[in-house]
Amino acid sequence: NDIAAAVAKPRAPLLRARPVPDQASVDKLRGQPLLALARIGDPARFFATLRASGVTVAEEKSFADHHPFTPDEIERLVSDAAATSLALVTTEKDMARIRSDARLKAYVDRIVTFAVTLKFDDESALRDFVAGRLTKARAR
Repeated sequence: NDIAAAVAKPRAPLLRARPVPDQASVDKLRGQPLLALARIGDPARFFATLRASGVTVAEEKSFADHHPFTPDEIERLVSDAAATSLALVTTEKDMARIRSDARLKAYVDRIVTFAVTLKFDDESALRDFVAGRLTKARAR
């Protein structure tokens, strides 16, 4: 891809990675329609990852990255999901923010987290890059 070629530098490897859904998350959600909620930089990618894992996304709700949810917004989302018999699902990042907001903690049990792991295409290149950076840092 042109962008990848433009940013690649001789001693700064381009490390490609993709989100890999946690099988337990997929199993928990399979067979039930979802209202997917995301307030991350690329919500479309989250929605695509859900669909690619074989779960049914009936409705999508996206907000700007780092959007500060209000209790009314979360209540509305939880109520909308329940009214249409949808499971409300979100990203681990968004759930962490919901859990850490005292005003929103009451809703945590009504929202399902979809866990993913970042899988690097070339894990040995990542290890070599990190090891090289650590070696340079120690030498200073």
